[in-house]
Amino acid sequence: MVDLVPELGWIIPALIIGTWVLSRTIGLPWLGRVTHFADGDSLESKAWTRIYGVRIRGLDAPEYTQDYGRTARQALVDLIGERRVLFVPFGADRRGRLLCWAFCHRGPISWIMVWRGHAWSGSLATWIIHIVPRMLRRGLWAADVRIRPDSWRRYGARMSAHLGRSSTGNLGSRSRKSPNAKGYGGTTRTIPWRPDRRR
Repeated sequence: MVDLVPELGWIIPALIIGTWVLSRTIGLPWLGRVTHFADGDSLESKAWTRIYGVRIRGLDAPEYTQDYGRTARQALVDLIGERRVLFVPFGADRRGRLLCWAFCHRGPISWIMVWRGHAWSGSLATWIIHIVPRMLRRGLWAADVRIRPDSWRRYGARMSAHLGRSSTGNLGSRSRKSPNAKGYGGTTRTIPWRPDRRR
């Protein structure tokens, strides 16, 4: 019988070096439970003995204080619940949260959230997926006024005053026409809001 130990002896050192390089670059994947849900794409998860802030890659859900924000957060809670989630980190954002691909028992969380209309796309794959719920006006796409989360993060309070309603409203339950609907041909559109826009 051929002795394979000398030939395979390099595997253990390679695994140790590979694990160290992985941990120093993108981090090690972990399977853990969610301890806190901030909104539809941000949460906290416990990995071993430490709790990490996580921003799920591949989607951009409405902020909690934004229209449809509470509905998106509840959709994420209902999807994950008490189940374990696989997190694969790829760097960190400017807030120090880990940017992770996240997988639950049904598949990639970003794909599911976008497919159900609870979030905007954040990657090429989810952009393709979002076409169907957008055409069917599912979830946040059912609203007459839709504001991208990145614009809301920049101009949230001023944007709320501009649109003339509370920042904690939920267009999932009460839709309104855009105050500038005439300028958009009276159709349902996503408003590319700018701070210097006039009524």
